[in-house]
Amino acid sequence: MPARIEATLPSACVVAAVVGVANHFGYGPFTTFPLSHHNEPFMPGDRTCSGGAYTFQIPGSLAAQDNVAIPMKVQNAASIRCVYAYLQQGTSNGQSAYVVKYSTDSGTTWNVLEKMGIAQNIRTPFKNTWDFLVAQGYGKPETRRLPYDDYGLITIAPITGSGAAQAVATASYDASTSGLVPGDFVFLEFGLANEEHVNVISVDTVNQTFTAIVTKNHPAGSSIRPSIWPTAVLLEGNDLAFDIKAVASPDPGSDLTVVVQT
Repeated sequence: MPARIEATLPSACVVAAVVGVANHFGYGPFTTFPLSHHNEPFMPGDRTCSGGAYTFQIPGSLAAQDNVAIPMKVQNAASIRCVYAYLQQGTSNGQSAYVVKYSTDSGTTWNVLEKMGIAQNIRTPFKNTWDFLVAQGYGKPETRRLPYDDYGLITIAPITGSGAAQAVATASYDASTSGLVPGDFVFLEFGLANEEHVNVISVDTVNQTFTAIVTKNHPAGSSIRPSIWPTAVLLEGNDLAFDIKAVASPDPGSDLTVVVQT
C-alpha cells in the first residue's frame, strides 16, 4: 500500500473522512475523521478551492460607472474563494465602492457576486478592500478560504430588541442594501459579546433598510455582516463584470485591479 494517496477534489466542503482497509478476505474496521468545525462566519467543514483567478485591470483615475470592463467569460465551473480589489494610488478624500457581478444569460441580467469597498483612512490612505478588515482582525486574501463580503454595511440608528419584525436602517460604502435579498441571514455585531444572527425578511433598497426580527439591543454604528456560506458557484460560460458605484472626491484614487479567486 502506498504511503500517501492523493486525489483532486476542487470546490468542495469536506465534513468528514471515512477510512478503511480491504483485501480479498473483506473489510477491516472503518475510522472516521470528523472535519466539521466552525469557521468565520460559520462553515461546516474544510473547504477546497480550484486555484483559479479572474483579473480586471483599469488604468487611470476612478470614476463611477457600470460595466467598467469588457465582461469576461468563465472557463471552468468553480465556487468562489475570495474577491478583492486594490489601487496603485489610494486616497484619503473618501471611500470607494464596487459590485462584482455575474450573468447566466450573456449579460441580459446580472446577479451580485460580491459587494466591497475601500474604506476612508485619513492619515495613510487605504489602497485595498481588505485594509480595514485586516485592522479588525481578518486575514489577507492569501489566508482566506471564504469571501469577505463586506461593503461597510452598518446600522445608523439604535435597535431595540423585540419579538416583532422591525426595519433596520443602514449605511454602506455605496449607500445601498443591494447586497441583501429576502431569505439571507446577517450577523449584527459579529464576533462581539452582543452578536446576533437574524433572518432578512424584506429589503427596501430605496430607503436603505431591511426588515428582520431582532431580539437584542444594538447601538447605532453596529456592523452588519452577511452570512457567506454557501458561496456562489460560477458555471462555464457565465459572464463576469463589475461596476464602480462610488468614488472619493476630489481625488478618487487611481489604477484599479479587481480579482475573483476560485
